[in-house]
Amino acid sequence: MTRTPVSPTPGLRHAIAAACLLAVSPWLAAQGLPAPSNAAGAADATLERPSGPPPRLWIEPRVFVTQTYSDNYRLANTNREAELTTELGAGVSAAFNLPRLTGNVDYSLSGQVPALGVGENQRRQALQSDLLLDAWNQAAFIEFNGNIGDERVSALGPQPVGGTNPTNLSETKRFRVSPFLRGTWDNRLDYELRYTRQSWRTAISDRYDMDETGWNARLGSAAEVGRLGWELSASQNEIDYNAGRSTTYQTALALLRYAFTPTLQGFVQGGREYNDLLTPERTGYNSHTLGVDWRPVELARVAASRSKHFYGNGHDVALEYRMRRVLLRYTDARSLNTGQLGLDTNGATLNELFNNLYQSLEPDPVRRAQLVQSELARLGLQGDSTTLPGYLTASATVQRNQQLSAALLGQRGVLTFLIERSSARRLNNAQAIGDDFDLSNTLDEQGWAVLYAHRLTPRLALNFSLTRRETEGQVSTLSSRQTAVSVGLSARLARRTTGSVLLRHTSTDSLLPYRETAILGALVQRF
Repeated sequence: MTRTPVSPTPGLRHAIAAACLLAVSPWLAAQGLPAPSNAAGAADATLERPSGPPPRLWIEPRVFVTQTYSDNYRLANTNREAELTTELGAGVSAAFNLPRLTGNVDYSLSGQVPALGVGENQRRQALQSDLLLDAWNQAAFIEFNGNIGDERVSALGPQPVGGTNPTNLSETKRFRVSPFLRGTWDNRLDYELRYTRQSWRTAISDRYDMDETGWNARLGSAAEVGRLGWELSASQNEIDYNAGRSTTYQTALALLRYAFTPTLQGFVQGGREYNDLLTPERTGYNSHTLGVDWRPVELARVAASRSKHFYGNGHDVALEYRMRRVLLRYTDARSLNTGQLGLDTNGATLNELFNNLYQSLEPDPVRRAQLVQSELARLGLQGDSTTLPGYLTASATVQRNQQLSAALLGQRGVLTFLIERSSARRLNNAQAIGDDFDLSNTLDEQGWAVLYAHRLTPRLALNFSLTRRETEGQVSTLSSRQTAVSVGLSARLARRTTGSVLLRHTSTDSLLPYRETAILGALVQRF
């Protein structure tokens, strides 16, 4: 998938957001949440941190069984039907910090069996994989990214919560492999030459698959050589949508950067873009980008850029402040998305939020992966939970995504707060190809979520979540509003065995409103 950053000037609201992130830290410190430190505080004793030297490799198999009762299994407006579903499965998590292999893999396979005859037998699988292989002497590398999971078919249909209901969901597979050469010549020039191939596949018949291949080359001055740096880059991507024609996207760019101080850097980039995304024939366009990157302290960052591309203006703003037990982050980006999945956000899941939150407490990636998985299990939380999950598209889109997230790690619990907003439109409306943009030229979504998990005892934890999601189309009949509230109890039954019970209620107001109440029970055995 090609994502071209586009960014309007950060503006007053971004400056205010940056000031808030930096100004709030003294207040947080006054609440007993200290600034970053390498020394382990007394409160860290509540975390199950692995002992001994950091491992180079960690592999943890697991088996699980889940029982779910829903009083409205098909999320219907009328003729509500209840279903009791049993899910049996196995999975494995692995983290690698080897001399030649780094990254994480998590895979699970399960089967669902309904008891009341409303649903159907189903097989489910989930994969999240990000690996980097040093193929030859820190000069030749191979990246591999894989994802398998249930994605929303439509942002306009019924919206299942928690992944326990198959309505409006389709198993989607995304794989990417990218071999590349990277290094420094004579300590003066940095270079990179990369080839990328990726594919998207979905199981539902009224959405379409796609493939993308591309290459890019980059040559520039080494970062350590003086204040003034330069870079030349070129790229080409060929995108094949099964529902429409193949397209080609090419760029040729030059960049100058200047380090005003060791913590403040600015850059300007310009060049040409060539593509046939908007026209039948290949057409050339001018493009340029202005940006700044400021790191006032070690664990704080303010970055902003403004761009002009063939599809209009774009921007990319990122503000982050991380303390020992606090993570504050704001992002705002408008960009081109050529992938199959609309609303392509990064770092919006609980797993990513916990991983970033624990970076100050555990810098080792393998130990941090162990810590994150252990805490999610102990608190009874799903790592793939997100406020606005993606939806399947069949063509290039221009989208703006905004996200404000906060996570606070307390003595016996964790509080997370997330606000997201997205606006997307199809880049070329010349033909109808069978996705949501056939019904509405633009799609706007916004939502927020509050989650609190608290350890009542060393073996017992309580969690509560409240989420709100709103979708707006061009006409009111395409709009919907959903509120979901859940409360759960998780218990560590043995050293590697956890059990949990969750009660959830969902209310959706739309053209065909519906309500659902579900009870979930789960047992997980890790080895």
